[in-house]
Amino acid sequence: SMIEDISKKRIPHERSQITDHLTVSVGVASIMPANDENWEQLISKADQALYLSKAKGRNQAKLYSAVN
Repeated sequence: SMIEDISKKRIPHERSQITDHLTVSVGVASIMPANDENWEQLISKADQALYLSKAKGRNQAKLYSAVN
């Protein structure tokens, strides 16, 4: 995966107070147009998934779930 590939490169991240190398945290969400959801809700859900990814240890992808 992209996350694993970047992690293996151990790219220095000198300004980080979290880790000494670059990590990738991703939040993923999808919507069904028939559910009257809009792009703002989509971004909000992806953002929630991103912060879950960071809260669970970073350097991973999380899919939005209403049950997070």
